[in-house]
Amino acid sequence: MIPIELRTERLFLRPWRDSDAEPLAAIYAQPGYLEHMDPVPSTQEQIEKFRRGWAEDGLSQWAAEDPETGRFIGRLGLLRHHDWPLAPDPVEVGWVLDEAYWGRGLATEAGLASLDLWRSELLDDAQLISITNPGNLRSRAVMERLGLTHRGETRWRTYDVVWYAIDR
Repeated sequence: MIPIELRTERLFLRPWRDSDAEPLAAIYAQPGYLEHMDPVPSTQEQIEKFRRGWAEDGLSQWAAEDPETGRFIGRLGLLRHHDWPLAPDPVEVGWVLDEAYWGRGLATEAGLASLDLWRSELLDDAQLISITNPGNLRSRAVMERLGLTHRGETRWRTYDVVWYAIDR
């Protein structure tokens, strides 16, 4: 079972609160996010999607807090994609962080915790994937630090993406 909250050395990964919508929208408005992704029309709807993932799939991304300040700093963790064109219902490890927290290894830290949970709790999932825009070199570097390898490119939803994976 994937825990609904998790503490790592420098992160508190927790359930979503309605009050997370505004700070999440602020992250989605940052230039670094918009360089690789389209604006998200409703962060409240996205938070509801994450909550449904927890209820229906037993996993989803967590809201991430800086444990020293209690500040919301992003979303990190696992998601199950029911619309991935290359395999049925894979689990993805992913992250979106406030730009003020980039370059500290936090995506890697949460990614490693997620990878450990995939290995120990999701035994029926033979592969863990990660997806990004081809030009998102920072995320691609995190994927490689996690031990995922480049597997290809595809069109997914409205995006051209690259995907990485690690096999059990």
